[in-house]
Amino acid sequence: MDSVVEFLKSIPTGIWIAIIGAGGIIVGSMITWVGVCLQLRHDSKEREREREMSLRQEVYLSAAKQIGKLLEYLAGYYMTTQPIPNEWSTSIEQICVIGTDETVKAALELNDCFNQAFCELAPERQEIDLLGKNLNTLGELVQARSKEMSKSVEEMKQYNLQGIVDTQKWNFMQGNYELADKFFGETLEQLRDDLNKQLKLINDLEGKCMQQAQQADELLTPFIIAVRKELNTPFNEEVYRGILKVSHERSKKNLEACVSCMRAKFGKFLDMKKTM
Repeated sequence: MDSVVEFLKSIPTGIWIAIIGAGGIIVGSMITWVGVCLQLRHDSKEREREREMSLRQEVYLSAAKQIGKLLEYLAGYYMTTQPIPNEWSTSIEQICVIGTDETVKAALELNDCFNQAFCELAPERQEIDLLGKNLNTLGELVQARSKEMSKSVEEMKQYNLQGIVDTQKWNFMQGNYELADKFFGETLEQLRDDLNKQLKLINDLEGKCMQQAQQADELLTPFIIAVRKELNTPFNEEVYRGILKVSHERSKKNLEACVSCMRAKFGKFLDMKKTM
């Protein structure tokens, strides 16, 4: 031990200064390197967080767009002939991958609401479509019956112009006219009945579609809240629900005006048919 101490004492002061200086450089370099590593790790985490946030924004903005399409489609389902938009299913799958438990739960509840709505409304929509096809057929048949009547009337006019008296032939032509008139009246009455039936179904379904759309709109609120939490975006739920209430009241008034307009339109059409 004494020999080691003596050895250290024998080292010149200049060498000790060099050793201490080198040690300081090494320690300083290590400190600098640790700082650089920490900064790189922080930057990497920040870039990863930004990429994740960008992905979430892209997914949720796309989902919002698809929800808007579905709400619009559901509200007008009573009259549309277009297929149900299917892009929402892709958005649901993406949300289930990147969303928090709260967001996924809200999205699935909204999705269940849409599925249930279309399952309940589809049979009535199909019945309206079938009646529409039948009305087209009846409309064509009414036109055909009308042509038959016109033809019979023209034949009777031409016969009268000839000045020939043939009771048997006249009775035959008159019978053809009466038969055509009977078929025309029966077909027109069937058209009138089916049109009234379709109008009632449309009116009923229109109200149900609007109610279902409003229910889905209500379930949209928890989804928006969950998404905004993920994106660290402030959200005033009370103000949003107030806006939603005003929107629903406005939709209700628009629905009543639309139903009134449709009744007037179809009623005018039916009155016109009666005078034929």
